[in-house]
Amino acid sequence: MPTIHATKETMILCDSLFGMSHHKSNKANASRHAIWNYLLCQKSFKIIKNGQKSANWARKVANLYEKVTNNDVLDEFMDLHNNQIGRKVFLEQKGLEMDTIGSFFHKMSQNAIKISSIHDFRENENEMIYIED
Repeated sequence: MPTIHATKETMILCDSLFGMSHHKSNKANASRHAIWNYLLCQKSFKIIKNGQKSANWARKVANLYEKVTNNDVLDEFMDLHNNQIGRKVFLEQKGLEMDTIGSFFHKMSQNAIKISSIHDFRENENEMIYIED
């Protein structure tokens, strides 16, 4: 149930913040993936009561989702990286309220790094990445 709740809340929040633009490989999409993973962690944390175990659960769910979506390699790379950002933020700041999560990640996405290939990306675990404007 936490996975379903996190997914629904993510889509509602991102639809209100970004309209339909978060379905492209842009900064809004980067935000959506980070928000989703943050909420996956937050919802499972209420049951598991362990931050690292919650992040591990979110990673498993998100990685499985990426496997079944059959995105191209660069899109999958982008999604996996931005998913990790959401989990990292959760481990550092578990207490973000729902009314601030969207604005927090939207603001963070303004510094996202545009990539055109995996090889262009220099690992930066603190910055979101995106493909198109």
